Amino acid sequence: MKETIKKEKMLAYTVKTNSYVIRETTLDGKPHLVVPVIMMVEGVHNGSHGPILHQEAELSQSLHAWNGIPVTISHPTEDGENVTANTPQQLDKDSVGRVFNAHYENGLKADVWIDVTKIEERSPLALTYIRQSRPLEVSVGVFNDTVFTEGEWNGETYEAIASNYKPDHLALLPGERGACSWSDGCGIRANAEGGDMPEMDLLKTFKELNQKGYVVRPVTNEQGYRETTSLLQSKLDAMDTSERVYYLQEVYADHFIYEVRDRELGGTTLYKRDYSLNANEVVIGESPVEVHRKVDYVTMKAGVRTTSINNDNEGGKMSKDSAPCCEAKVDALIANKGTQWTAGDREWLLTQEEGTIDKMSPKEVEKPASIEVNAEEVITTFKATLTKIEDYTELMPEAMKVEVSGGVKLYNEHRTELVKSILDNTKDIWVEATLIAMDDATLEGVSKSIKSPVDYSGQGPVGGGTPGEETEEKLLPPGMTYKKKEDK
Repeated sequence: MKETIKKEKMLAYTVKTNSYVIRETTLDGKPHLVVPVIMMVEGVHNGSHGPILHQEAELSQSLHAWNGIPVTISHPTEDGENVTANTPQQLDKDSVGRVFNAHYENGLKADVWIDVTKIEERSPLALTYIRQSRPLEVSVGVFNDTVFTEGEWNGETYEAIASNYKPDHLALLPGERGACSWSDGCGIRANAEGGDMPEMDLLKTFKELNQKGYVVRPVTNEQGYRETTSLLQSKLDAMDTSERVYYLQEVYADHFIYEVRDRELGGTTLYKRDYSLNANEVVIGESPVEVHRKVDYVTMKAGVRTTSINNDNEGGKMSKDSAPCCEAKVDALIANKGTQWTAGDREWLLTQEEGTIDKMSPKEVEKPASIEVNAEEVITTFKATLTKIEDYTELMPEAMKVEVSGGVKLYNEHRTELVKSILDNTKDIWVEATLIAMDDATLEGVSKSIKSPVDYSGQGPVGGGTPGEETEEKLLPPGMTYKKKEDK
């Protein structure tokens, strides 16, 4: 059988340094456009709080914190006030996409993943800007600290220095101007400062060429970071399945880090994989290695003031001084039923030092070693402590205690009567202490053996008459009578 070899028609084209490629892909089964963005560059940017200096040292830290933040059309507001975009209500109302692949290279850069359906509904104008590669301004919404101090940077004066950024969202501003504007080097654009976007509709051109059977690849003098990143992401996009989706996280000189997300279960895993470049082609290694993210933490700066979310077109990001602290420990602290921390406290907890988080965790109390107990010995010992009837009644329920106490009272009164009766009739024989010490049966027996003496006091002479007079009638045999002898 003869092997058939299909030859590809290759078309090389040259792009200007300020043009960009729009990539079409899917996320969660929905069509998305992926475009590059420069969110912020070092410099003095003038927002509603006045001119504020944003420094490279701050912008280049904790890049992973930008990944996943929502993309909105303008900054979200409620009743005229700026609000966070990261609530279920605002996400449903304002979000048109997400930010991924955040990195720093002469500016804070990333990929913007735009949900085509949502942006068509919420801002057809923004979608037109993107499809026609027209200049599109952006602005970041962040939490940040502000140190109020005046100074000068490259000939521009500032009134404060921003630091310790915590990103909340990225706003697209069709027809508006951001604090870090297009002329400053920010916006939906390739990684170049200033300039105008090309007139050519690149997306339309690419589609037409593909329909004619051409494989379109950019030609540049040197393989740059942006091109490498795009090629790697394209490789990962080709690996997407109905069960898993692949996201590029970091790119290094000879390897890259990517995330695999399970569509059904929602779990994610990070992998490291080697790659090499060959004539504007990227070749990835065969053996990925599972890895985990490790972050260093430093002490919070002294003398700074924390402000609320800043949605006034001022850019920035989290500084090294507020890099999320020990995420695993914070999540474990919130999940621990022995604490009162909730998911709403997570952001604040992430700003604390690891030692502080450790102190917040409840200590596990060591259980004492099991002790074998002899039940009979315990009962015997307990009984030895009960010396009076009252000791027993105190252990009874109240109702039972009343009944038993009443019976004890009657019992004691009966014994007291017995002792008194015996002493009254045998004063010279028994001693009270002896009688009290007797058991019930003996005391009852003594009481019954004693007959009370007959008391004849108060009675007159037998037969009547006056006292001293013999009136007693003599008992005589039958037939005999008794006649008193008369005195002489």
